[in-house]
Amino acid sequence: MNTRRFSTGETGYPLPVSGSIAWRTEGGDLVARFELPPLAKDSLIVPSFSAAGCAYDWSATWHFRNGDKRWRLDTIPAPATPPATDPMRPTERDFHYVDTDIDCFITRLDIEVSFLELRLHASEAPENALIVIATGAFSRAGVDAGRMTAVSCAVRPLSQMQAHPGIRRRICSPTCLAMVMGLADFEAERFTEACFDANRNMYGIWPRNIHAANRCGFTGAIEIFTSLDEAAALLTKGIPIIASIRYRQGELAGAATPSTAGHLVVIRGISEDTVLVNDPAAESSELVAREYDRSEFARAWLARRGVGYVLARAP
Repeated sequence: MNTRRFSTGETGYPLPVSGSIAWRTEGGDLVARFELPPLAKDSLIVPSFSAAGCAYDWSATWHFRNGDKRWRLDTIPAPATPPATDPMRPTERDFHYVDTDIDCFITRLDIEVSFLELRLHASEAPENALIVIATGAFSRAGVDAGRMTAVSCAVRPLSQMQAHPGIRRRICSPTCLAMVMGLADFEAERFTEACFDANRNMYGIWPRNIHAANRCGFTGAIEIFTSLDEAAALLTKGIPIIASIRYRQGELAGAATPSTAGHLVVIRGISEDTVLVNDPAAESSELVAREYDRSEFARAWLARRGVGYVLARAP
């Protein structure tokens, strides 16, 4: 795993930053470019951009570049009327060794030299900004359940199943963010609406939801985790983690939903044998707080991707 973090100004982010963001102007956009390490086949690249407290609107687009070849993720937030043609996406039909999976890149061949480029569509560079670029293996044969423990953080329970029937099974991501941000019920409803991406008809796009969290005064990023000890180190600082998990029926005893191809929960504590979570798929807020077997949870989270939101209130 390789993670680098860059910032300008004050972000309040709880993990160490390795450098500052160097913007340049190009074609009316602000552009920041970052070299990537050599990437093995089936590497996951997850870029995050956060700018809490901006007094003006902005949108951002991530590009993965290798020589003259380029792949891009969706612009966040998406424009109301997407352009009929996309001059920045000319090669994606012809080169199939990088996949764009809505909010991340996945390599399908070894790549020695490449870089990421963030194109920020804004009137000026934000005073307080954070860029996190996390790379790691897409899947792992073995997982590290770790040994560290962490006292439980106080996280207000919210159940996604209390929302409107038309969306209740689709909003685990904004519900988890609302729990970590401590939003009241009516604020959580508004936040969920702000996370909706009409072009994708989804509520769970990572950079879109970080953008919405920025509007609530929080800095955020997606990190890649390889051990429960990494989560415990954050929990000891009072920082819960929103983990993206997947498991088949019978692989996570006592789970709020029997199986899932993708679901988010809040990790709020770790004991010797269990992981304490708030699972928004519970039928009511009273049933949201749960304890899952440590080894089973590690497999459900870390065997594939191992990603999680990390949020902190901006100064």
